[in-house]
Amino acid sequence: MAAAIREALKERSTSMAGTALIAMNSLKGRPDGFSEDEIASTAYEMATGGEPESFQLNKATALQILAMLKDKRALQLAKDLLRDSKEIGIKASAICAIGMLGSKEDIPLIEKYVKGTETRLRMPAKQAIKKIESHMQAATAVADTSLASSGGNL
Repeated sequence: MAAAIREALKERSTSMAGTALIAMNSLKGRPDGFSEDEIASTAYEMATGGEPESFQLNKATALQILAMLKDKRALQLAKDLLRDSKEIGIKASAICAIGMLGSKEDIPLIEKYVKGTETRLRMPAKQAIKKIESHMQAATAVADTSLASSGGNL
């Protein structure tokens, strides 16, 4: 199966490569599967590949896989793609990735899409901000719990 997936990853002019990347990720950690490093490397290469025939949906899928893996390169890549891409699907994927991995400093970057002229980006932007705010609240709760359990002596 791994050989078939690796072969499908070469098919960049259709959504086949993105689908293969999803399959690759679903086999992560299995004895007959793929390592997280291999998946992340493949996803990063797919997301950043400059082949003109590269199917844009593959880039969006690759960015989402990187974000789910919490790959350290994903946040900056998402910011770059949001800034540089003209493709709505890529921008939406980038906004979602920023929501998964970003911090409060990233909210202004996506706030402009909440009320922007491109209506298809409004909902992803709203959801991304909610996710970031949720992460912030969770981090505060963990810090408060740690402080309380240490008797205020951290």
